[in-house]
Formats: sequence, C-alpha cells, structure tokens
Amino acid sequence: MPDLPWYRKAACRGRPLEWWYPNGTKGPAAEQLEAGKRICNNECPVREECLQYAFEANEAYGTWGGLAGHPEEERARERRNWMRRKQAAALREAG
Repeated sequence: MPDLPWYRKAACRGRPLEWWYPNGTKGPAAEQLEAGKRICNNECPVREECLQYAFEANEAYGTWGGLAGHPEEERARERRNWMRRKQAAALREAG
C-alpha cells in the first residue's frame, strides 16, 4: 500500500489482507470479500478518500472504498460514472 496520509486512519489497517484481496469469488473467498466490504462501508472514516484514490489510480483489483474490483466489477462501473461527472464539471467550468 502506498504511504498516503488518509490510509493511516483506514479501518482495514491491521486486518487480514484476504478480506480485500480474496483468492477467488466463491465460498470462503466470497465471505472474505463481504467481510471487507462491511468494514469499509460501516467502520471506515476514510472510505471516500480510499475510493477516490482507487478511481484516480484506476485500481483494477481488491476492494477500495467498499467497492470491489471483482467479481461484478462494481468499482469499474462507479469509476465510469465518476469520470462522467468529472468531465461534466470541467465542461461547466469551461463555460
């Protein structure tokens, strides 16, 4: 993990890595993924910063900000929406 100031406050610090990077998508791996997402969504004070980082870095794997890069590629969908909003805001500012 990169040394980012917000990460020092992240709820995932010190927790099992496989909760955010499970080996597979079924059985125990699916349970691990859901455990990580619950922590992100319910306990993490820096969820938005984490998700923003994942969007900007185009992280393809793992769970960032409560959204997984797999199996449903939920973060990829949200990143596309984020990019559209960012482009629309830039157009509005340009005039």
